[in-house]
Amino acid sequence: MLILGTRTRTAVLAMLTLLCRACGNPSAHQVSRRQTWFTLFFLPVFPVGSGKYSTLCTYCGAATRIDKDEAERLQAQPDRPAGSAGLDSPGSGALPTGDADRGTA
Repeated sequence: MLILGTRTRTAVLAMLTLLCRACGNPSAHQVSRRQTWFTLFFLPVFPVGSGKYSTLCTYCGAATRIDKDEAERLQAQPDRPAGSAGLDSPGSGALPTGDADRGTA
């Protein structure tokens, strides 16, 4: 008797402070990757398909799907200033992370 199935695992890649596209509040966003695995006797054997990437607003709970390239950019540069590439384009933006925001002179 073989027990076959699938299991989806979620890995948190980064936590960023962004302006939410849904509620408009500046809040922490979780950048994560979901991957489905084929299982044999409840043990993951190999991944099925490609992973799916998303951001999740910790304030309102809104999830936004993003592509792999954007997830890698966000993961590599969590404290980038506003105006660089990524989710901080007009209308979706990240909060600036300069010294003035941290309360230092």
